[in-house]
Amino acid sequence: MRLFVTTFLLLAGLLHGLSFGAGYKVTKVVEVGPAAWVPFTGPLKWSPDGTKLAYFANNYLMISDTLGNSREVWKIDIGITPRRFEWASNDKVAINLPKRRASDSALYKTITVVDIHTGQETTVTEWQSVSRAVGNIYYEGPFLTLERNAYYLKKTHTGHRRQIPLGWTAETIDEPHWFFPDKSLSFEQNHFIHWHADGLYLVNLDHTDSISPVVSPHPGGAMTAAISPDTSYVFMGDRLIRVTDSAEINVNDFAGEPPDGTFGCGFMFLSFNPKTTEILFNQTCDGESPSGGEYVIDRIGTFNYSTDEFIILDTVIGIQNCTAPVYAPDGKKIAFLDNDDYKAYIICREEK
Repeated sequence: MRLFVTTFLLLAGLLHGLSFGAGYKVTKVVEVGPAAWVPFTGPLKWSPDGTKLAYFANNYLMISDTLGNSREVWKIDIGITPRRFEWASNDKVAINLPKRRASDSALYKTITVVDIHTGQETTVTEWQSVSRAVGNIYYEGPFLTLERNAYYLKKTHTGHRRQIPLGWTAETIDEPHWFFPDKSLSFEQNHFIHWHADGLYLVNLDHTDSISPVVSPHPGGAMTAAISPDTSYVFMGDRLIRVTDSAEINVNDFAGEPPDGTFGCGFMFLSFNPKTTEILFNQTCDGESPSGGEYVIDRIGTFNYSTDEFIILDTVIGIQNCTAPVYAPDGKKIAFLDNDDYKAYIICREEK
């Protein structure tokens, strides 16, 4: 493993006196370094204790501390792109990625767990293809439950289809598995969000029970949704919905005018602050140049639904085209990717 010490990007002059939210101010922005995109989960993941950031760069799994000091942990074959990754514990990262067989270099799919201290890898499961034939088995994950426990799914094709908001998909029997079965976690007491034809549902991991978290589901609505840690609010598309009475706030009402040259904005990478009444998001705005070419502007921001404060962080920190923001567990630090130079950064915040 090699160690990389990354210098702080301190925007002291720019950030002095600028505050965001009702009780925070931005104190510094830390440059972590180049980071590669991961298709299904985004590029950056905080450890459960909030002391480390996992990402990929130059065919390595990288781990950074909160000061931007990064190190290479585990090498990936050239040309291989991870599909998903999550922290399985404070010491291990679970990764869904293909590998090359040593005997003939053929690709096969795996879910692998890597120890961040030793770089030792353990293949949890592997499979060859994702055929829709009846009885075919494949695996998906890693995922996190709403309770922040890591798991993966064994999926068996039934030969049937089921309806989803945007059409139909192959039906599978899904069997959840913990990465560490000896932790004695309960499937019944862990949950995930699931889209069905008639709206959004909160489902037990063992599929024994489900509820619609809002009185009136929104069929065909935005496929991106998040639910607050106490399950009292749901953020779907551009709407914040209070679970008790389905009262709605259209977050766009507080967003102001879209960027010059754009004609519509939407929200992605939605998450609730684990400590306060604040939402983090990636606002994506579509535009059209005078020559007729289309383009997209990404920017990240927060919305405090107790104070109605809507803040675009790109403006506060002086970095444009930011994307894929993620809260640290303390709710104060935010990691994100600069879409222009594909570098990861950490925003540090403190209470006023």
